[in-house]
Amino acid sequence: MVPLTPSISCICRPCTSLGPEASARAFVQAPPLSLVLCSDRLSPPEIPEVLVHELTHVFDLSRNLDFGVCEDLAFSEVRAARDAECAFRASAPHPLLAACAALPPGGAGEPGGLPPPLAGAAGALCKHLLGRCVRGKAGRATDILFPGEGGGCVARVFERAMGDVEPREI
Repeated sequence: MVPLTPSISCICRPCTSLGPEASARAFVQAPPLSLVLCSDRLSPPEIPEVLVHELTHVFDLSRNLDFGVCEDLAFSEVRAARDAECAFRASAPHPLLAACAALPPGGAGEPGGLPPPLAGAAGALCKHLLGRCVRGKAGRATDILFPGEGGGCVARVFERAMGDVEPREI
C-alpha cells in the first residue's frame, strides 16, 4: 500500500528508452510518491489526459492495489484508460468515440434524446467501442510489466473494473 500524502511531487523530465518507462508518456514512482511526466513524449494538449490516467493509479495505490500483481495492475489500467485515453470526448483517439461524445444527453424518448431504436443502437455501438479501446490500452499497458499476460489479466478484471467509478462517487 502507498499511503496518500498531503503532497505528490510532479516531475517533468526526458524519459529513458529502458524498462517500464520505455514507451510511457508518464508514470507513477514511489518512494517518494511522484508523477513523472515525460517531457520528450508529451505535448501540452495531452497533459490533462495523462494526469487523469496517472492520478487514477495514485488513487488505486491508496486502495491497496499491488501493481506487482497482474490483475491489480490490469484493474487500475482499465479504470485509467476508461477515464483518460478512451473517454468520450471530442478529441478521442477514434472518430467514432468522438461521435459518442456528441450524442444528445437525453435517453431514448426523453426530450433531446435520440428516438428509441437509434438510441439503443448508438448506445450499444458506443459501449462496444469504449470496451474495445479500454481492453486494448489496458492490455498493452499491463503487458509492459507482465509480458504476454496483459490481455488475460484485463479480461479477468474487466467488468468489475469498468463498474468501479471511485473516487467520482465521493
